[in-house]
Amino acid sequence: MGMITAQRIAAALLGGSMSGAQLETLLGTSSGMAGWKLCAATESIKSIMLTDPTAKAAWMGSNKAVDAMATLSVDIAEMFAADSTIIASVFSNASRADTWFAGSITRAAVWGSDTALTALAASATGKARARACAKYTLQSVVGASTEQTFPEPLGKDGERWILVGWGASANINITISGRRDGSSVGLLSSYVNMSATAAIDNVMALKGPVRGNISGGYTGYFGAVRV
Repeated sequence: MGMITAQRIAAALLGGSMSGAQLETLLGTSSGMAGWKLCAATESIKSIMLTDPTAKAAWMGSNKAVDAMATLSVDIAEMFAADSTIIASVFSNASRADTWFAGSITRAAVWGSDTALTALAASATGKARARACAKYTLQSVVGASTEQTFPEPLGKDGERWILVGWGASANINITISGRRDGSSVGLLSSYVNMSATAAIDNVMALKGPVRGNISGGYTGYFGAVRV
């Protein structure tokens, strides 16, 4: 039944008989969403959805279609994460941001895109949803005035994180290392104000082991989403 629905959706989009608004309504039903996810998971159908101008124009007009496709397809997630207009619209909507932070493929796409990280840094809604998602963790580190590897999980080798904020037990200097290779988004060093909830904005992609230099006797607080 799901594949039949997927084929019907594809045929309607290719034939120009279904608009983005109509697809958005259809994807509000469980059977419609199941059919669309099969479109995304079936390479032959997905390829047509991406290359046929009529079909692509229609489904790109549905936020539900865009987000569902991204959560199931690495290449599409990366394409959307690199599109400043699309990713800004994702982070400006709480429900859409939740969808992206809930999916491992979409989290990885955000982590790997400076465009997406920049959009996240500019979005109060996006940062709020990042801090509310199930993959968010707050870690505290007591400083020693020398560079130290953070305890796990931030300090674990190879783990990927989207830093959403930092703070400290007093107004102190913090230096952090472990930013993703090739990225220039986010502060590596700053005079950080007090915030035990890591609410002071600083968005960047991190790859463990994350290290930091925090003034001795003070505590640094780091909030990040696990990719």
